[in-house]
Amino acid sequence: MSLEKVKIDLQHNKISLSDAIVKALPFLKEKESDLTMTWLSSELQGYSNPLNFYYQSDHNLPAYRVVNGLLKMMTKDGKLVHLDHALANRTRYFVSAPIAWLEESASLPGQVSVTEMPELTKDMNSGQGVVIEYSRRQLQSILQEVKVRFLALLK
Repeated sequence: MSLEKVKIDLQHNKISLSDAIVKALPFLKEKESDLTMTWLSSELQGYSNPLNFYYQSDHNLPAYRVVNGLLKMMTKDGKLVHLDHALANRTRYFVSAPIAWLEESASLPGQVSVTEMPELTKDMNSGQGVVIEYSRRQLQSILQEVKVRFLALLK
């Protein structure tokens, strides 16, 4: 599949953003910088250093992935409950999940999105899943920003 085909299919929503990135990577690695390739890899696999957002002012994480929301605990039976943790008092969070997770979340009904925050689940060693609850509009904004930036690479 050529870059032009990937671009056209993505523009016409015939292919997911995550699939488009996977198909374009072999073509892009020869012409794009290491920084761009690291960005694409982070979007595809999820960000490897998301805790830097909470503890460092110079975290170098993309601002378009910062959302206003609520940190919650998802119980094993799928209920969202209050989370007793210092980061739960914040209102802004970095969504580190792979782009495919965000695409899947965007396909679900409702105006509220829930995305797993595995980096916080591991840190709290709770045995349950920490999630961010935020607006569908913010989720769509992340997806749109990545799509626009990615399409610009396929010129």
